[in-house]
Amino acid sequence: MLFRLLLATDLVIAGVVASYLFEGLALGWISSFNMHIWILATLFVLAILSGGYLLRAAGRTWLANVVLALLAFPGAVYALFLSAVILSGTPWN
Repeated sequence: MLFRLLLATDLVIAGVVASYLFEGLALGWISSFNMHIWILATLFVLAILSGGYLLRAAGRTWLANVVLALLAFPGAVYALFLSAVILSGTPWN
């Protein structure tokens, strides 16, 4: 159950990274100057997702959960922070 929750959280984060990547490519925000940063970020997310899935397939569920939590925990904390900012009603500008 924990594996599925972590995997779902990581997939949502991967979707956000992919959407920013494709939007940046379409609008010209990503250029040859900062392309290496985007490639590294995308490969990092892909490595965590594939590593967690492959570890689970090999029967190493605990280690797969740890690997997936490396991305899921900071993403969940950031989502809670954004929720608090949006729901507080305080102007943050």
